[in-house]
Amino acid sequence: MKVAHVCLPVFVISLSFFSAEACGADNNNSWPNNGGAKLTHTNDAQSDAGNMEPSELDMAVLAEINLARANPKNYAETYIAPLSGRFSAEYFNECIEEMKALKPLLDYTFSPALWRMAKAHADTQGKTGQTGHDRTNGKTFAVALGDYCSSYIQGGENISYGYSAARDIVIQLLVDDGVTTRGHRKNILSTSYTQAGAAVAPHSTYRNMCVIDFANGCVEKK
Repeated sequence: MKVAHVCLPVFVISLSFFSAEACGADNNNSWPNNGGAKLTHTNDAQSDAGNMEPSELDMAVLAEINLARANPKNYAETYIAPLSGRFSAEYFNECIEEMKALKPLLDYTFSPALWRMAKAHADTQGKTGQTGHDRTNGKTFAVALGDYCSSYIQGGENISYGYSAARDIVIQLLVDDGVTTRGHRKNILSTSYTQAGAAVAPHSTYRNMCVIDFANGCVEKK
């Protein structure tokens, strides 16, 4: 089945903050090539409410992020460069040049707590059709992070709407087309975060969404 996507825009939002004072120690986010030079927009994200284990796609997003971090130069040249013309030249070229200049970065460690946080937001927001970092119950990202981590140093969040393939999601966030802060790219290529968890879910307006939560020093709340 061929799915047209021109009428459904894809976009991304990011958030990053430092919060050691509020939640520091004293206060007891390999996958097969999905087509290389062509971004896809499909509807293959499956709802798995109640399944408290990451899906293959959830883990594939984190694996793709770590692939980009392991050799940013090679990733940019191999997977992003062939997509010339699909993004604005300013952001596209800047992304490639920035990644070509980067040295290899350490992998993000999978965090069950951050995955559960990402999954909860993706599952609930996807049903409402809303967008943004605030949870459907009104909690901010910072408050939600405290619900899953008993302590942490800092945290951030990327959200992608529209794509459901791991490579498409990560490339979209890396190029960060139209986002003046380049916040998504910064989060993916950060040296401040050490942990991450990603969750993909259906979205009633944009077909699919992916939430990626990042942190440093997150101790899972029991």
